[in-house]
Amino acid sequence: MGVMSESTDPLQAPTSTGISVTASAKSKIAELLAGADESHSAVRVFVSGGGCGGMSYGMTFAESVSEKDRLLNDDSGFALTIDPVAFSYLQGAEIDY
Repeated sequence: MGVMSESTDPLQAPTSTGISVTASAKSKIAELLAGADESHSAVRVFVSGGGCGGMSYGMTFAESVSEKDRLLNDDSGFALTIDPVAFSYLQGAEIDY
């Protein structure tokens, strides 16, 4: 994860959520979901407690999306979900592949 950069490309521009996802990351997430089990509705970004090294960030398949989750998706098959706790830590982040 890097710091969000200014971009005029609408695919990389920050979303209304304050998190940007590059075109290559969207493409890879859509590809992963296309090959995944039907029970996986999105890719979930998560944050876990870090200790002295700070927070740890990761991704996994999401089997469900709750009403409190933020869901970023489009017509290409891209679907990314973020729970409220992780969302607060990801403000200003750029997700890239």
